[in-house]
Amino acid sequence: MIRELIVPSIICADIFFKIYAERKKAFEERYPYIVKNNFCNRATLIENSVFLAAFCLFAVFTILSIRDREYVPASAFCAFSALNALLLYTNNAAKIYSDGTQVHIRSFLRRHTYALSDFEDSQYTDRHKCVFVFKGVSFSVPSYYPGISKLVHLLRFSQSPFSSAEGIAFLKDYIQKKAGRKAFRLVPSDAEPALCSTKLGGLPYWEPNQAYPTDEKGKKMLLLCQLNFGDCKDESGLLPQSGILQFFISADEELEFGMSDGEYTEQRNFRVVFHEAVDPSVTEADVTPLVPAAEEIQLTPILKSTALSFEASESYMSDMDCDFVPLLRSAACELTGKELNYDIYDFLGDYESGKEIYQMLNEKENSVLCHPAFIHYDVRESLSDEDAAYFDTAMLFLNSESGGGKFLEIGDSGVAMFLINGKALRARDFSKILYYWDCY
Repeated sequence: MIRELIVPSIICADIFFKIYAERKKAFEERYPYIVKNNFCNRATLIENSVFLAAFCLFAVFTILSIRDREYVPASAFCAFSALNALLLYTNNAAKIYSDGTQVHIRSFLRRHTYALSDFEDSQYTDRHKCVFVFKGVSFSVPSYYPGISKLVHLLRFSQSPFSSAEGIAFLKDYIQKKAGRKAFRLVPSDAEPALCSTKLGGLPYWEPNQAYPTDEKGKKMLLLCQLNFGDCKDESGLLPQSGILQFFISADEELEFGMSDGEYTEQRNFRVVFHEAVDPSVTEADVTPLVPAAEEIQLTPILKSTALSFEASESYMSDMDCDFVPLLRSAACELTGKELNYDIYDFLGDYESGKEIYQMLNEKENSVLCHPAFIHYDVRESLSDEDAAYFDTAMLFLNSESGGGKFLEIGDSGVAMFLINGKALRARDFSKILYYWDCY
């Protein structure tokens, strides 16, 4: 008897799951925005287990009752089995789903359909709920449901003042006025890097009577970059008119390019040195004994030492800059008169939607005085508000992708930056520098 029950059950289950998989695939292709219960949530697992166990139990009772020709109990067991199947379905079916033009909201066995233009607001509450408002009607779902943030971005972007061509044009102009910055790109040159030239890596200018920079282990540091301001024509007065600024980092593999995690301003394993005057009598032969030998260099981001030249450019704020979202909110308020507490994806949507804006952001070339670009997050967010505001200028920004990736490899296609305060830079005070690097 058990075998007679198990075999048909397995066949039925196999057919059911095949149909379910096909319908699920078709549903997800039609509706890319789906909010549904989280299968991995503990409460959901318990609920599903109870509903499934009850469904199977009453299904078995139904079959056994039919075999014994007890049709009244069989009807009751069948009803209980169907009820648990319905509870199992409603517990796991999509609560909200959208094809990008309409939003469908399931409320038990009812379905409400709205156009994106009917959306009014969405808020996360302190009770772990996300409340959506369409035409004055509120719907709430648990905030831990997968797909919530993606749907919120879709709905908010549909109301964003920058979702139209006119809005994008306004924002581009606003960014250029408010977040544009005169900078200098460091362009690779075919010339052989000289001792005093602006360059990546190579032999640094160094006076023999000065103590050469060493890291916390007492090991000699290597030159990451050298800037000769005599090669740069900066009319703003922010950069020195002459002198050499050097950036040294540790070559010890355990010290990871000289950055002290959480202590980004401690110049223990990196050093920034400014030579206000340059002694022309210093030669490469004088400097060579001072620098680390090739066998002492365990780790270096320099793939090829190369001479650089300064080229005037315009730099715009990174989309991960801690000041960028406030900038977007300010632009939206100026355009609409409304204060929108949106984030970047609410305002600009995905990359394709905001392509014109995303492409003008994020510095990709080695530069001086630019807005730094970040990979995972703006490191200044980990500082106090006072310190974050202090480091407002990128003294040097290096990107592994600059120059086609032939000269630098900072981790896995990473970036490195040395941030300074603008007033300190004008005063030629390089004692407080924030050094940070990150990679994919």
